[in-house]
Amino acid sequence: MGDSLEFGHEATLWWPVADWKPADIDTRGMTKSEADKLQPIHPQLTILAESQKLLIIAALKTHASLSGYPHHHVKKITGDVLLVLGEIFNNVLFHAHEANPNKKLSLRWWIRQQVLEMIFKDSGQGFDVRAALEYDPTLPENLETPGRRGVMLITTYASQAEWSEGGTKITVRKNLSISPDTEPAEAVTAA
Repeated sequence: MGDSLEFGHEATLWWPVADWKPADIDTRGMTKSEADKLQPIHPQLTILAESQKLLIIAALKTHASLSGYPHHHVKKITGDVLLVLGEIFNNVLFHAHEANPNKKLSLRWWIRQQVLEMIFKDSGQGFDVRAALEYDPTLPENLETPGRRGVMLITTYASQAEWSEGGTKITVRKNLSISPDTEPAEAVTAA
């Protein structure tokens, strides 16, 4: 199909609502992580994130290159992409934006030459990408630690994930082809 763009979309997700505030929850005796999980996400912002996930999945399912593939392959690709999208949106909403709907998340994505590429840029403070990549949530001493599994899941289910700009930007690629040698999971941090 050459270098031509097959599908693509760009969006900025935010919902500037002056009167929205986090719930008044008694967080005494809780860790910050525990307290953050109790905070509801602004409902309209959640709807915007879910609509973007559905748009990407619909494009994948109607993508000409996937239309002739076996059902189990399409199901695996869409499942992998949904898992990656869920982790990225959760990381942005809960950690980068701390459930603040006034912060923006830009998303650009396209399908070209059997590859889905997505670029997310949030307005959070960023994070230590190297430490997150080195953290192994499967070690026995980390099994009971809540959270901290998102980066591992993203790098496992994407074909490639690259963080840059101090962790506020992530570029994710998912190979859509059926050949088994095109699914290496690798994560790279940009300087």
